[in-house]
Amino acid sequence: TYSRRMRRRVSAFANTCESIMAGDLSRRLPVEKSHDEFDELGTAVNRMLETIELQTDMLRTTFDSAAHDLRGPLYRARVRIEESLQHEGLSEDARGTMEATLAELERVQRTLGTLLQIARAEGRRDVPTEAVDLAALARELVDLYRPEAATREITLEYRGADAAPTRGNSQLLAQVLVNLIENAIKYVSQGGRIDVSVAAEPDAIVLQVADNGPGIPAADRQRILQ
Repeated sequence: TYSRRMRRRVSAFANTCESIMAGDLSRRLPVEKSHDEFDELGTAVNRMLETIELQTDMLRTTFDSAAHDLRGPLYRARVRIEESLQHEGLSEDARGTMEATLAELERVQRTLGTLLQIARAEGRRDVPTEAVDLAALARELVDLYRPEAATREITLEYRGADAAPTRGNSQLLAQVLVNLIENAIKYVSQGGRIDVSVAAEPDAIVLQVADNGPGIPAADRQRILQ
């Protein structure tokens, strides 16, 4: 009957839209060539999807090219600094400045690699994963950043589970933790506290980075999640 046919076509549109929202931009709304309102809508939406997919591919290609163009100069700058550090006669101030610059270059290279990985994974479901102990990863990064926090008289501690095995992308998970810890160190006042915790619950693993800094204004909380 007509009502069953209407429900079937609406369901087909809805299912396809769900796949598209999940990241599969190659999907298209079904068009039955009956030249009715559903076909008109499907054809218009499909043209829009083709444009979006093309623009997304162009953006991804442009970003990938720019990132690769940046890799060369960053690598050459790092090599020059490492070679200069081998020279005798460098003053302690010069050596300290060069080592700090080298550390910043390494951080930029890591961030660039992560951005490339995110760009390639965008809209895909085949992001490489492996076994990850999130508790061990959190402890490792807390140990790494504790000296930096101490220079600002900020207490940085790990609390929680001894182990929290899961599957995920260790590089992206580490980048999440690095971003949260670095932001906390940046904004927490001198003498403040940062607690990183991992809790292994029956059906989930909860990662939390908490501090006693000024916090984020309520009006900005939704926007920063973008």
